[in-house]
Amino acid sequence: MNLTALGIRIARYRESLGMSREKFAKAAGYSPSHIASLENGKGSKLNIHTLEKIANTLGVPLDELLKESLDFYEEPADVDKILKLAV
Repeated sequence: MNLTALGIRIARYRESLGMSREKFAKAAGYSPSHIASLENGKGSKLNIHTLEKIANTLGVPLDELLKESLDFYEEPADVDKILKLAV
C-alpha cells in the first residue's frame, strides 16, 4: 500500500469538507497527531478498523479512499478481495 498516496487522499477529502485536522480527528476518534501522521504517509498504526473509521468520518466508501493507494490497484473488485481477506 502506498501510504503517501493514501495520506494525500485523506487530507484532500478532509479539506474538501472544510474540516481542520483537529476537528476531523475529534470526529474520527483519534488524536490530531495520529491524523497528521496518517496524512503524512506514516501509518504505523494503520489497520482495517482505522481505515473504516476514517472513511466513515469522511463520508466516502472505503474502496474509494483506498483507490490508487494500493500498489496493484486495477479495479474495484481488487479492493473487495482485500477487504474480505482482512475481516
